[in-house]
Amino acid sequence: MKRKFTTNWYNRSFGAYYRDQIGAFRSPAQDNQEIGIEIEVEGRGLPRDGLVGWDIHEDGSLRGESAEYVFRGPTTRYDTSVRLRTLNDRLIDSGARINQSYRTSVHIHMNCRPMLIKQIYSNIMLYIMCEDVFAEIAGKDRIGNLFCLRAKDAGFFIDQLRESIIRDNIGLLGQENLRYSAVNPQALFRHGSLEFRSFRGTTDIELIQQWVNLLCALKDAATRYPNPVEVCKDFSTKGPVAWAQSIFNDQQIASFPRGWEDMLTEGVQLIQHAAFGHDWSIPATPEEKVVIKKKKSAGIRYDDVFRPMQAGQVIAPGGNPQWEIAPLPEPDWDRIRNRIVEDDV
Repeated sequence: MKRKFTTNWYNRSFGAYYRDQIGAFRSPAQDNQEIGIEIEVEGRGLPRDGLVGWDIHEDGSLRGESAEYVFRGPTTRYDTSVRLRTLNDRLIDSGARINQSYRTSVHIHMNCRPMLIKQIYSNIMLYIMCEDVFAEIAGKDRIGNLFCLRAKDAGFFIDQLRESIIRDNIGLLGQENLRYSAVNPQALFRHGSLEFRSFRGTTDIELIQQWVNLLCALKDAATRYPNPVEVCKDFSTKGPVAWAQSIFNDQQIASFPRGWEDMLTEGVQLIQHAAFGHDWSIPATPEEKVVIKKKKSAGIRYDDVFRPMQAGQVIAPGGNPQWEIAPLPEPDWDRIRNRIVEDDV
């Protein structure tokens, strides 16, 4: 019997899950208020007032005269450019001089409260698929940065992602050790959002808007796929070029680095280990007893994850009695409920 989910949470919204497990969110957000942005800046003459729609936070990781400009609450994807222009105009009016510093970065929050949990998993895996492509766009100096680690640079991320799927417990993604991943799922339990941390420090509003548009394209795709397994199957059927054309527009694809097709292929191989952790198509019924064998994986074989994939090939789930995932502790819900919510560094 294929392993099945023990609850139906994966088919409900994250907002419903959070309210049931933790309580009310600290700050309200409408479903269409999708985007939050944090821009870290070092320089001189940085504006401190007249920033409609922005708050200013102090960030201890920055040096000299600095500021972290943060959206005052999320906004719609269509109004994001308005707030970015407001900041840009104030920087120009104040005569600010911006230092290009490796300590600065731009973080994007995508509101996930109305998304189904399975769609959040798809969104995370879509980003991991595209991570090498996106890393080149975000800035080469961000590759290997300890504050925005790619999944390929932190193997525990994939293991933890897969374990949360196997155990039907997205709460496992609220662990502190995932906070500095390039896609940070711990932000779900702080703000109800996924945080994308890869983009280099800049005040170029056109570059930031283009980055937001790429992330919105992934989120839209995640809501169209029935589950993460279908992401892998769709890529295998279409191949990298046709698949990318179904997600991104021509201008976005033109910005991809040389060799992006191979990067996507390697990315889908990386996520399969987690995507096939469950049979998403068969929900468990109350009268069924879910049997979990200790020494057998419900996902694909570990060695299949890195086996070169041919065009049109889909790696099917299988077991390997030599592979066992180290169990992760249950989330400390009391600690999460009582945590003082602070803005991410």
